[in-house]
Amino acid sequence: MSHQRIAAASVLIIVAVLLGVASFGGRASAQSGVLFSIQPARSPGEDAPYFSYTGQGGEQIDDVALVINAGTEAVTLRLYAADGITAIGGGTAFGGAEEERTGVRAWIRSSASEVTLVPGARQQVPFSVRVPSDATPGDHVAGLIVEAPPKQGQAGGVQTAVVERVGVAVVVRVPGESLEQLALGGICLNQETGSNYFQIPVANNGNILSRPSGEFVLERQGGTEVFRKPIEPATILPRDATFLRIDAPSD
Repeated sequence: MSHQRIAAASVLIIVAVLLGVASFGGRASAQSGVLFSIQPARSPGEDAPYFSYTGQGGEQIDDVALVINAGTEAVTLRLYAADGITAIGGGTAFGGAEEERTGVRAWIRSSASEVTLVPGARQQVPFSVRVPSDATPGDHVAGLIVEAPPKQGQAGGVQTAVVERVGVAVVVRVPGESLEQLALGGICLNQETGSNYFQIPVANNGNILSRPSGEFVLERQGGTEVFRKPIEPATILPRDATFLRIDAPSD
């Protein structure tokens, strides 16, 4: 990333709600005693936090996920595949159960659509990944998701429903030419709602997972440096985009 000199900035307010933000692997918990997770079913000595394959078009890959109930209550979890998306700030998240984003979720099949676990139980769930014959080169990301039934409640007199879910990423690299191509958008300064930060749009126009890093430098028009901060690496999925946040000094 190159430095960008800022002379003036517009204020942009973005309010986003994303249910079920997850990294490549994770767990969900609640005060009710529900605590569950999904991960690769590892062999002794293996420590893979997510599924990663290289697959040619037309190839089928078979594997096993492990669903764990570490809570104090029995739970029935819905199991489904979801398209991978980039979380705000970078990192892997997943779309909704019926949300069509990249179509990679259609590559994943499992005979199980529900998993019922007593407290402390673990269950292996076989699944397969079929790479379409016309799949393009590069990285393709989806996830296996487990989701608890909605919990009804109230907040401030408003009826609410809380959905807990976690996912483990399934990354398939289709061999061929790899392209890493990041692009910066217009930088905005947010100084409302008690905040003071710069918001930087970053798009991954390439076809592989990228982890941009660099430095944000703010200068006055005369060249005097105001402050600088490193931009920490954050995964951005291919053919996707996100916003990076750089907190600024209060003055």
